[in-house]
Amino acid sequence: MSEKHDLEANRQLVLRFYRDLVDGGDLSLRDELMTPDYKQHSTLAGDGFEGLKEMVDWVAKEWPNRKPTWHRTICEGDLVVVHTQLERWPGDPGLAAIDIFRVENGKVAEHWDVIQEIPKDLKHNNGMF
Repeated sequence: MSEKHDLEANRQLVLRFYRDLVDGGDLSLRDELMTPDYKQHSTLAGDGFEGLKEMVDWVAKEWPNRKPTWHRTICEGDLVVVHTQLERWPGDPGLAAIDIFRVENGKVAEHWDVIQEIPKDLKHNNGMF
């Protein structure tokens, strides 16, 4: 029997996790939004809440004027994929990221990402988003 997932609830959870906890730095949301055994697969953060906290603190210190734009989300089963542009400072072409989150029992349980610099000049006129 296949497991049923509330895709819209998962999408909203992940966007709130990303917007309020990761970008907004509201670490008090930990127990509400993350599983206790949160697993990290990114090369930018350590495992668990402490690893995420260190990354959140580093980003806030290094790029205090950052501006993330969440361009699209894709949901399937217990996974939510977010396609993001992160402008690190005003005028920065930024970073393009694909973040994959696994949701378990209404909380973010696992994270993977792929990140690349956005070049000033592209070999096409399609943009990255």
